[in-house]
Amino acid sequence: MVLTGFPPASIQTAAGPPIPVADAVAVAQEPDTSLIEFQKDIVLRLTGGKEVVPGSRLPDRSTPENRAMVRAYLSSVLEAVGLEPRGHRYRENGESVYALLPSTTHSDDLVVVGAHFDTVDRSPGASDNATGCAAVLAVARGLSALPVRKRNVVVVLFDEEERGLVGSRAFAEKLVEEGKRVVAVHTIDQMGWDGDGDGAIELEVPYDGAVDLYRRAAAASGFSGAIHVTRETGSDHTAFRRLGMPAVGLTEEYRNGDTTPHIHQSTDTWDTVDFEFLAGTTRLLEAAMGILLGEGKPNGRPESGHRAGGEDRQMNQVPVVPELSPRDLTSNRGVFPIPHAGGGHPLSPL
Repeated sequence: MVLTGFPPASIQTAAGPPIPVADAVAVAQEPDTSLIEFQKDIVLRLTGGKEVVPGSRLPDRSTPENRAMVRAYLSSVLEAVGLEPRGHRYRENGESVYALLPSTTHSDDLVVVGAHFDTVDRSPGASDNATGCAAVLAVARGLSALPVRKRNVVVVLFDEEERGLVGSRAFAEKLVEEGKRVVAVHTIDQMGWDGDGDGAIELEVPYDGAVDLYRRAAAASGFSGAIHVTRETGSDHTAFRRLGMPAVGLTEEYRNGDTTPHIHQSTDTWDTVDFEFLAGTTRLLEAAMGILLGEGKPNGRPESGHRAGGEDRQMNQVPVVPELSPRDLTSNRGVFPIPHAGGGHPLSPL
């Protein structure tokens, strides 16, 4: 369902009348808003620090009613940065929000960048995962301003990750069913905690070429933290990889111990988020997307292997640290095997 055709003061949801959101998009519409201000406003509105719609603050993003308000707000921000928000409704009370940034060179290649917007019950979900939403929306704002995009981009906010990657599974199936040529999927989950101040992040099960891509992006964006590589499978990137798409997850040091202690708790509030860290990692992600969009070729002919380039590799001194010891691959993010979520072919258990 296309969520357009309404004035900026309101957004239509799948069920019910338009929800007024004019106040909530004021920051997004201001072109001089800094990245930190933009992202902080998003995190506050998604976690109850500010009204997400007039008269309503969110205690969590778990119930159908709360998630409907979240969809309306996210759609309004996408619209405010110049995109056409759409809904992917895959079952009753299950609907992700996405928008397309088309290639300017008539490419068939598609890059996906996404984050889940739902939470567990009774958790405001600041780090998990309002920070990921704020990163995706900021990247959407930046990429929409690029004069040249050699690949198409879909930015997507997934529903029901906390119930077993339901929204991302359904969206991955949608791309397969539509025959999309997906060259890369980048998802963000928890990017708000940096207790030791070293700025490090983790790449979760990166596809071939992703590590070099982020080393190049680090050089381009000034990112100086370590980039760890882990085997964490408990987030949305897994939904795409299992259907054959090259995917990687981005997160704070979830496996290396410098991660929010508030995950899935009522204390996962906006004031625990390190917004400088979030902004720095967002710039890294946007730089990576910029490289991907600059490397594509028209008519769906991608550069071979997402070429990273030898000279840039020598210039970048950011350490990439592999995971050195075996770890239990179960995750306290709460992802479990679930039944097939929607149409198309069934998914095997995780």
